[in-house]
Amino acid sequence: MTPPRSCHLAFRLEPQIAPCLCWAALGSALAAHYGLEDAPGQRDLVIRIFGRFDPKPAPAEAVLQALGLLKAQIDRPLTAEEIRAEITAGRVIAAEIALGFGGAHLVAISGIAADDRVQVDDPRSGRSLMPLAELVADPGGWWSWRRSFLTGPPG
Repeated sequence: MTPPRSCHLAFRLEPQIAPCLCWAALGSALAAHYGLEDAPGQRDLVIRIFGRFDPKPAPAEAVLQALGLLKAQIDRPLTAEEIRAEITAGRVIAAEIALGFGGAHLVAISGIAADDRVQVDDPRSGRSLMPLAELVADPGGWWSWRRSFLTGPPG
């Protein structure tokens, strides 16, 4: 059996421009990553979704569909093998993280190491490597990965 391998994408995520705009930061970065000709910045994406600049939460699936980047929604965390398959195919994964105090946060998964540490791009705190088991369910109870959004170029 072949041992797992590391794979990472060249993905660039800017910090979110307002507290509730993780979805805008991620949507904007994914649009640029997949080479959309009219890739909107965060502010423009908020205006596209709400008709005006109104920094508030928005459903990830609606944002990704509006950009033409949503390929599938899976109501669970992905396995290491599923993450590797997406990253190897050049596709960033959007992960919805349920927060222990209520609400949700959207992050990108753009890589996985051979030891199953996941490269997480967080529009609030930047890039980090986190053990997959801790991303799925924080031992302290602060977060849990609840939904996965498979992304890809439009078409």
